[in-house]
Amino acid sequence: MLCDVCKKNEAHIHIVDVTPNGKRERNLCEKCAEAEGLIDEGDGSPFSFANFLKNVLPAAFEEAIENMEYVCPNCGISYGEMKHEGKFGCPACYTAFKDKLPEVLKIVQGKNESHIGKSPKSLGALPPQKELAKLRKSLEIAVNEEAYERAAGLRDKIKELERKVGKKRANS
Repeated sequence: MLCDVCKKNEAHIHIVDVTPNGKRERNLCEKCAEAEGLIDEGDGSPFSFANFLKNVLPAAFEEAIENMEYVCPNCGISYGEMKHEGKFGCPACYTAFKDKLPEVLKIVQGKNESHIGKSPKSLGALPPQKELAKLRKSLEIAVNEEAYERAAGLRDKIKELERKVGKKRANS
């Protein structure tokens, strides 16, 4: 059987890589195995345990880290619980889950990482410039989300408000 890499030399080393995506079998000659760091040069040994650990353990640790559950050290709420509830358990959760905050904000605030905010009803309508800024930000978000119908409605609102602001300036 020929080497899978060089397709020239006889393959003496059979390797089975087992990953979460399945297994992959490879047949290598000694030169190609040395080039991949699977055996030590001139060692004569068909297998290097140190290189095996170097190649296999990082993949195992990556998978374990991906599946690891984040837990707040203060209140004990897990990332899964917090994500499901949509609420933090305590102020320390903000620090414990800081790497996951963008993902949580997208879920809680409807795919928007930035909070546009609200104004108190007692203030009445927003000043036109603030209203325009808010509408433009919403338009940008709608376009990024490819929500083109909503974006078209926002564009029309912006044009209408700009027209009203222009009339007020002309009358002043």
